[in-house]
Amino acid sequence: VTYAREQRGLAETGLDRDVEELTRFHAFLRCRGRHWRHVCLRDIDQYLLGQMDRFAPATVGRAACSIRSWLRFLHATGRASRDLSLTVVSPARRPLYQPPRALPWPVIKKMLRAVDPTTPIGRRDRAQFLLMSAYGLGAAEVLQLRLEDIDWSGRRLHIVRRKTKTPICLPL
Repeated sequence: VTYAREQRGLAETGLDRDVEELTRFHAFLRCRGRHWRHVCLRDIDQYLLGQMDRFAPATVGRAACSIRSWLRFLHATGRASRDLSLTVVSPARRPLYQPPRALPWPVIKKMLRAVDPTTPIGRRDRAQFLLMSAYGLGAAEVLQLRLEDIDWSGRRLHIVRRKTKTPICLPL
């Protein structure tokens, strides 16, 4: 704690969190009959995986950070012969699978075929879907469109981005 406070300049709240986390980690090691001088990567992995069952990934990430700092300290001060800090990995905070940012064109065509263009509502839905898929407009931007936003002679579409309030001009 003294080293972290004086050499790394950590705030008391961060130090308190680290002490609490390392106390839990030491208790975990003791329960398994392990001494901190003989800690190995498997011990660390088992501890962090056990934490994943009880805490959010961000909390487990902070625990990994505390353990990493402690391991770095042990190595830097000669208390540990190996620097295990480089092997401690925080859990992923996002799901490993990320949905695509855009729909593939065959899916868009299939969705367009599902809309009935023979009815007024179907024509409206088709136009809205085309604006969203072709121009990347959001639903709010499409819903705020007015007839005055279309420059028929200039073949332009005037949009105001909902989030940034930035006006943009798109070709029709």
